Amino acid sequence: MALTKIKLGKLIGLSEDKNTDNLYSLEDVKGISIQKKFIETKADMEGVSLTPYLLVKPDDFAYVTVTSRNGEKITLAHNTTKILFSF
Repeated sequence: MALTKIKLGKLIGLSEDKNTDNLYSLEDVKGISIQKKFIETKADMEGVSLTPYLLVKPDDFAYVTVTSRNGEKITLAHNTTKILFSF
């Protein structure tokens, strides 16, 4: 069986659902580790509005474009839980 080249963009879609209704709290905010896992956020969240945070639904992926500590590593995680995260 021959392999077929398919552009990744034909298989995935961009989701930009945000916490605009402020339904999710600080307990729902997660970060992504370089081990490709969702973790408790290490960010200082004092006084931060959560309304612009993206929502990561179950079975969705999240990707961080820029981080200062990861060097050349990609920061990507798959939400394998049944819980919606704010990211």
